Amino acid sequence: MERQGFIFYKSFAEALADLEDPETELTLYRAIVQYGLTGTAPELSGTASACFRLIKPQLDANQRRWENGAKGGRPKTKTKPKQNQTETAPEPKEKEKEKEKENVKEKEKDARASIYNTTQYKRVMEQLERAGRI
Repeated sequence: MERQGFIFYKSFAEALADLEDPETELTLYRAIVQYGLTGTAPELSGTASACFRLIKPQLDANQRRWENGAKGGRPKTKTKPKQNQTETAPEPKEKEKEKEKENVKEKEKDARASIYNTTQYKRVMEQLERAGRI
């Protein structure tokens, strides 16, 4: 599984820079490069081993991503995509809004018609006529 390169994150360098022993830092740099390029885990101990255990899962995840990308992505589907429509169909929400508006208009018409037919309306009109306002 030898590769030509691997991803080395800034967080790796920041973590290694915090190590007090330059020899441990160099050992860990070499271990990361060895594992990133060849996939073989080095024999480490102490602080170097602890740091490497934290970095190794990210290197493994990057390797899996690279391998999956080399496969060519998603497999092709057997069915052909549908032809584009010449006209876009209205969304169901718009149709519902239109129907609701029509229903409101019909209810208003019914309400007006019922007002005109009531005796109360007739009485009010008679009173207005007597008062000379109509």
